[in-house]
Amino acid sequence: MLIQVRAYFTEKATVLGWTGAGGYFTAEALESFLGMALTGIMLISSVAMNWQKYQALQNEERRKEELHRRAMEEPKKDID
Repeated sequence: MLIQVRAYFTEKATVLGWTGAGGYFTAEALESFLGMALTGIMLISSVAMNWQKYQALQNEERRKEELHRRAMEEPKKDID
């Protein structure tokens, strides 16, 4: 009877150990994958943010040029 109890717990401990090891390695792989995915997302968002800033600066420069062009086209009024 004692041998059967020991064999039962030995078998269950082995199954539990393999399950725990499998879970651990799965979690490690998932963590690595999520880390790579988040790094990629951060790089893409950084590029997108800098592109947006670049576009905003270009639009601001175009607006200034347009205002300057309009100011140059308006006829000068003489103040006498």
